[in-house]
Amino acid sequence: MTADPFDIGTWGDTTAARLALRAAAPLVERLLDLRELRRLYADARSRQDTTFVHAALDALRVSAACPAPDLAQVPAAGPAVVVANHPHGALDGLVLASVIGHVRQDVRLLANRALAHIPELHDLCFFVDPFDGPAAAARSRAGLRAAHLWLRQGHVLVAFPAGEVAHRLGSRTTPYEAAWHDTAIALAARTGASVVPAFIEGRNSRRFYALGRLHPLVRTVLLPAELT
Repeated sequence: MTADPFDIGTWGDTTAARLALRAAAPLVERLLDLRELRRLYADARSRQDTTFVHAALDALRVSAACPAPDLAQVPAAGPAVVVANHPHGALDGLVLASVIGHVRQDVRLLANRALAHIPELHDLCFFVDPFDGPAAAARSRAGLRAAHLWLRQGHVLVAFPAGEVAHRLGSRTTPYEAAWHDTAIALAARTGASVVPAFIEGRNSRRFYALGRLHPLVRTVLLPAELT
């Protein structure tokens, strides 16, 4: 039987964190709407006639579109780094993988390591820790090395340089995109990759922006529920 990627007792980095999450499971299950996430995940996994990216988008009832002139900016061959804003969360990666897939099949994403709980994403993503600090940097090294090699081999990498989903800051009433980190551009410079900018239209719920003012970790925890 496939392990449940939404078992919150497996999410923590330490035994203490996992035990705390298990203790809070009933509340967290309702807050994150994990029952619906499990249903959507099962729906996506049941669609055997397509890729997981397209199956997930179908389950979410999301269609991705890009004007032909914009799509033509993605090089047909050679290494490329697609850099994009981050209005939603995991949905942004699924959308870009789908859209770029019309031009290139060799697309992988630089993604939050929290998504590593979903096994179908292991062949699509290089996982990193988007938060600052020595521990985060250490946890990101393997993913960044793999992303560097991927570009060296002539493939396409999608990155969200803000490192976090757009949110409301202070008295701002519109979503705010954090200052972009230079990691993606550095990878492009080191590998001779083309840089392709992308813009994704959209925003999350009012609840996400309201509660997300409390702390960046709160925003991360709330992101799964934004898919439902």
